[in-house]
Amino acid sequence: MFMHVGDKKCCIRCFKHSFLKEKIRRRARERGVCDYCGAQGRVLHVGHLLRYFENAVSVAVCKLASVTAPRPATTLVSSKIAQDKFC
Repeated sequence: MFMHVGDKKCCIRCFKHSFLKEKIRRRARERGVCDYCGAQGRVLHVGHLLRYFENAVSVAVCKLASVTAPRPATTLVSSKIAQDKFC
């Protein structure tokens, strides 16, 4: 579902949500430069957080797929595929 993230690393300064900040605090062992904000400190490989984003995206897709407003056929097909995968 997600594009390859390579060796990207992030830090707690990149997130507002306390859940993600806590995950980074607990799991980050490496010190370095954040690839997103440039801050120096403890960083965590983005791959360790992808499952949390996949969960959030799946909830959003299910909400969007349940909207009954008229949409182009390609959007309907995309929504159906998304619903089958996530909802």
